[in-house]
Amino acid sequence: MVIAKNIYLVGWLVLGIAITVGSLIPIEAVPQSVSLLSDKIQHGVAYFCLGALGWQAATSRAALIIFVSISLGLGVAIEFLQPLSGRHFEWADMAANSTGLIIAIILFGSIEYRNTHKSRIKL
Repeated sequence: MVIAKNIYLVGWLVLGIAITVGSLIPIEAVPQSVSLLSDKIQHGVAYFCLGALGWQAATSRAALIIFVSISLGLGVAIEFLQPLSGRHFEWADMAANSTGLIIAIILFGSIEYRNTHKSRIKL
């Protein structure tokens, strides 16, 4: 179990770095194929995956709060830093980041709740 948590932690770190690099490189350096999909969907999916990996990596509720807080902070900080790399600040991107993260937390929280309370349900 500890090995799996460490794998998820490494995945969370790698994805966080990839999101940061991908979000801060000049827009001219972004391949055209990446822009075929709505950037809001890209933001939402990236942060959904970040939230999912954080959820899986967390060993306690306190750790989960830290993962979610860092992920949320990353999404906000990147938007404020983007103008320094020639890109544009967008509230909508920040909202898409947060939405993806929130959906991951709700989904994984629901699954965990269902799995931990399954034995109490009497049909």
